[in-house]
Amino acid sequence: MKKLVLALLLLAAPAYAFKVGGLNWVTTDGTSGQVIKTDGAGNLGWVTPVIPPTLHADAPLVYTEGTTTFSITLATSAASGYLSTTDWNTFNNKAPTASPTFTGTVTGATSTWSGPFSDTSDGAASTPAWQLSGKAYTGGSSTTTKPLALIENATNSNGWSTSGTYLGVNGSSGFTGNLLDLQLNAVSKFLVGSDGSLTDSKYGTGIAHFDSLGNITSSAVDVSSADATGTLAAARFPALTGDVTTSAGSLATSLASTISGAKTFSTSLTSPAFISSSSNAASAGAFRLADTDLIKWRNHANGADVALGKDTSDQLSWAGTSFLSSSGVLLAAAHPALTGDVTNSAGSLSTTIAASAVSNSKMANMANNTVKGNVSGSTAAPSDLTLTAGSTASTVMYRDSNANTEFNNSVPQFTTAATANTTTTLTAASSYHQYFTGSTSGQVLKLPDARTLPDTGIAYHVHNDSSATVAVQDNGGGALQTMAASGSYAIFTAKSTGSQAGSWSTEYTASSGGGGNVTGPGSSHDGGLVLFSGTGGTTIQEATLTQHQVLAAGANNTVVGIAPGSSAGYVMVSNGTDFQATIQPPDFMFNCGIQAAISSNTVVIDLKQSDGSSAPSSTNPCTASFRSTTATTGGYFTQAFTGASQITVGATASLGHTANQAPMNIYVYLIQDATSEICVSNSPFLDDTVLHSATATPATTGSTLYCTNAHTSRPTRLLGMISATWANPNWSSITKVAVVPFKNGFYESTMQFDGSWQGSHTYASSETMRIDTIASDNVGAFNTSTWTYTLQMPAICSVNAGTSYNSLDGVTDANISMAVCGHNHQCYTSRSSSNTSSTGVVDCAYTGASCGTGSTVVVTATGDASYTLDNNGNRTYLSISCVPTPQ
Repeated sequence: MKKLVLALLLLAAPAYAFKVGGLNWVTTDGTSGQVIKTDGAGNLGWVTPVIPPTLHADAPLVYTEGTTTFSITLATSAASGYLSTTDWNTFNNKAPTASPTFTGTVTGATSTWSGPFSDTSDGAASTPAWQLSGKAYTGGSSTTTKPLALIENATNSNGWSTSGTYLGVNGSSGFTGNLLDLQLNAVSKFLVGSDGSLTDSKYGTGIAHFDSLGNITSSAVDVSSADATGTLAAARFPALTGDVTTSAGSLATSLASTISGAKTFSTSLTSPAFISSSSNAASAGAFRLADTDLIKWRNHANGADVALGKDTSDQLSWAGTSFLSSSGVLLAAAHPALTGDVTNSAGSLSTTIAASAVSNSKMANMANNTVKGNVSGSTAAPSDLTLTAGSTASTVMYRDSNANTEFNNSVPQFTTAATANTTTTLTAASSYHQYFTGSTSGQVLKLPDARTLPDTGIAYHVHNDSSATVAVQDNGGGALQTMAASGSYAIFTAKSTGSQAGSWSTEYTASSGGGGNVTGPGSSHDGGLVLFSGTGGTTIQEATLTQHQVLAAGANNTVVGIAPGSSAGYVMVSNGTDFQATIQPPDFMFNCGIQAAISSNTVVIDLKQSDGSSAPSSTNPCTASFRSTTATTGGYFTQAFTGASQITVGATASLGHTANQAPMNIYVYLIQDATSEICVSNSPFLDDTVLHSATATPATTGSTLYCTNAHTSRPTRLLGMISATWANPNWSSITKVAVVPFKNGFYESTMQFDGSWQGSHTYASSETMRIDTIASDNVGAFNTSTWTYTLQMPAICSVNAGTSYNSLDGVTDANISMAVCGHNHQCYTSRSSSNTSSTGVVDCAYTGASCGTGSTVVVTATGDASYTLDNNGNRTYLSISCVPTPQ
């Protein structure tokens, strides 16, 4: 590469005229093309740059003509150039040709090494120093299925397993050394010789030999060493002879047919041992004993022998006592004493079940709805009887889920007696039927002491078939019924058992009359009503009635007819649903009242009857008419409230009222629905000609109908009102409770307040006047500082205001302005300063403003200069009157 040298021609040092920033500057201008240059000592001067000669470069350098840029290309296999970092690392990582050392993983195609191969790498956790992780090849021929790792210096091997081999060694022909030698610290532990023999450091040379097929062939093995352990294969087991024999290669053994007695037990045993020496010994069996032979054991407690034997009856005995029969049954004398639920005496088979030992769980399982019993009609074992609430024969009766049962008939006990001039007193055990015959008068029947009866509802049926009366009394002597002679009967049922006399219900049927003929009127009458009269009811008479009349008892039990109508003494007629005197009008309300009380800072309101204290009932309901439940139907109906209804206005439920602005009215409504109840609102003008929806649980919104339950599109009726005070958050001080019929003041038809502008005060310019007094405020809040009146329900409002004043310094203008529910109105008077009249008057009014809930009425009086109110009677006034309108 050629070197280029650039030189600058330095001019002679010029004269320096001034110094700036530590540098000496020349005072003269240089020639064209010159440049400023420093000499390195702080002196600046003009120099002419040397123009370099034309440049060129030899490959692999490249020079760009007209520039100062030299470049060099990347070297390729065909051209020289610079070496890239990638190529540098590739060349740098090449293994050396002499004694290469490898680190990491070496991969690549099949390679062949020549010369020694050494690897000094240490193994690490989970990382062997040298690892072949591939799979052995399988499925080829015995020649091609080479091992995964093969050591071979012989002719190409051809005896490999086609199932694959991981490690193979193939020595050359004539090799007589070891194919495998495993050593520990230079001592051989296991050898495989070239002849296929195995040599072990414990068991010596030739412990086994492999034939050409890889099978182990027999070799003499010394197994006398204590280290020779393991199990001999059955096929290698030899044939045994003598008392115990086997076949070669088999582990099945056989005892010889004759074994001497000396070989059966040790010599310390006495005869007999297994086979009795007696001539009557058993002919077969593992133990061949005679009847008199015993098997004995040593009793460790006392050292004596205990013998097991057999007596002449073939019963086993123990220590001389027989305990087991010849058929293997335990003898009764040997039976032990049992304990627990079943017991017996020792030596006895008679057992006893202990009392209360058989629990329900130990009894046999029973079918559902059965009980144990016996209905066979005679003594018999119990059986499972079916339970039923029906009238099925031979079953046990029980009550169903409603405590009812069914049966064909009952047969209560029957007691009959002739009347006597005496008192017969019944007891709790007396028969249900008490039947009197005879003719003696003076018979008294006294019912049982009610305190001895098992419960209320017990009854006694008394039948008087005697010719005298029977007087029935309670146990305290109180008269219950005088029973007529000749067939009267009565049922007396205990209603209360808290006292001796008790309380009894009486169902009495008088005598059907005595005997005799029945006589009637002289002629027959078809379609007439028949009456029985006379002694014993033996005379028939016709009841004469006009159309639509009914029979009734008149004075002295005479028969009279009463016709339907609306006058006193007439019977009621039916309207197709129920009986009533007349069809009620749409505004009908009967027997309805309300009750209110403060409880824990809440208002609790209850629906009552007209007395204001009794809850409505089915016999004394609160009844009211309601419009049809269909908005497009113009009919109405009557609804009866037959039970209690209550609603609670919570401590925080203002119903839209402002705190501490008494009185606050709570209006009570009736609503008709599946659950009819009372509801509340702060408005008395919920239109009962339309259907209303109600919100559950009273809250804080005005003009909202609140009920205990929510309702959708249901008819309502205004019932009454309650005046109370709400102080946020508590209700208190109920001052009035009333119902709809008392209308005077109920609707607060003219709700107004009155006051006067404050007098005896000198007002500054444009100062707003103040209200002196407030008479009442039954609709909304009135704020004396802003003169703002807020409505809590729709109303029609009118405002009147006026003032008179004395001028001190010439009032130019006096104003009264009104903003009545969005309607603005202003009144004023103008006077010039020259007008010295002492009195000025302003009257202002706005009438008939339609105001909604939340609307405001604002009234202001001002002047342009200082003035004093006149206090001229009615000339200083403010009146706001609002009449609520229906919603």
